[in-house]
Amino acid sequence: LQVAVFAYQTLAVAAFLAAIFLAVPWISTPFIGVLTEHTLVVNGAVPSGPSEEWSLYDQGIRFGDQILEVKGTPVRSTQEIMQLLSTNYAGETVPVTIRKADGSIVTLDATLHNFPTADTIRFFVIPLVIGFIFLLISLWIFGLRRTEQAGRSFALFASSLAMVTVSFFDLYTTHVLSHLWTLAAAMAGGALVDLALSFPQETRIVVGRPYLRWIGLYIAIGLTINAYTTLFDFEHPTAYILPWRYIYLFVAAAVLLFLSMNVLQRLTAPSPVVRAQAQTILLGTLVGLGPLTFWLATSPFHLFEFSS
Repeated sequence: LQVAVFAYQTLAVAAFLAAIFLAVPWISTPFIGVLTEHTLVVNGAVPSGPSEEWSLYDQGIRFGDQILEVKGTPVRSTQEIMQLLSTNYAGETVPVTIRKADGSIVTLDATLHNFPTADTIRFFVIPLVIGFIFLLISLWIFGLRRTEQAGRSFALFASSLAMVTVSFFDLYTTHVLSHLWTLAAAMAGGALVDLALSFPQETRIVVGRPYLRWIGLYIAIGLTINAYTTLFDFEHPTAYILPWRYIYLFVAAAVLLFLSMNVLQRLTAPSPVVRAQAQTILLGTLVGLGPLTFWLATSPFHLFEFSS
């Protein structure tokens, strides 16, 4: 188990380096005016300030619209778009053909710009720094507590959060790490289920039955495989949304389980140390993960938007 968690952490380190390596050429390529998903469907990202530098967004292109052609050439990946725009400069105009969410096809002239600095900080720099912090925490905890189940679970959880955040920009741009992001998002929930059953002390049900702690990881792997079947389906470009929402609901349920187990420990644990730990963990989880958990649990119902 230590080797498996260490291998997962190594993957997180590789994701951190890859995120930087992939972001630099994308940022240096003229910006076409919208951010897209891996199937070239425009996502819900909006500009930080005035939208003039987001040319296609400024012309009304929104979530659900799909880029079909750039400069008259059919495209099926961000890499193909980058290659087509590699000979262009900011200030030039290129034709972009788009299938609207209602099925109609339009061709618009997109004025190219440099990707705004404010948006670079918002979508790339801040998530990268947060992911780096999660990565350091994961490595630190693993170094101190790798022989304990709770230590390994927390290291797995922190590594998953690190990969989710460092690959956030790639998820909106080059989409090379989309599979990894999907796996890490699901594994965050699986690791949290494991952590809920083993920290601050093992629950009775898993004593002598360590395989029960892995139920969350089994579910995470199943959800990941299900999502993989839809990720790059260009004929059904939004088919991945429902499998992703299943992952969101699973992570939200894992957080709620973690909170519930800590409430139980706070109320029933015979040790005052365990009760105090449970109370601290409970408060920290509510502050740190409460808003995100609410969004994850309600995202299928579109009750409110979560700002990136």
